[in-house]
Amino acid sequence: MLNAFSVHAQPSCPDSPLSPPGRPGRLLRLCLALGALTFVMYVLAPLAIALLPPLRDYDRVVRETGIMPGALYYSDVPQTVDGEFNNRDAIRFRVRAAEKSR
Repeated sequence: MLNAFSVHAQPSCPDSPLSPPGRPGRLLRLCLALGALTFVMYVLAPLAIALLPPLRDYDRVVRETGIMPGALYYSDVPQTVDGEFNNRDAIRFRVRAAEKSR
């Protein structure tokens, strides 16, 4: 049975926005992606921590307890279980701690 929509290979058009970029274009896209990632990590993330109370409290708890956030989810690190419980407690008991201070 023949397909009703036959597919023919079409020659690529170098001026098409869908054609793959050349080497300078790929390098530019890589630099833009790295710049955007750096902007998010060093500008937007600290801004979000400063402006949002749950993130601010979480950051405070992490700093006070000395938890290494990068080591939280590796099972061979002894701080994994303690870090997980501290993370959950920091979010779960934030409102209750604020009510007690009133």
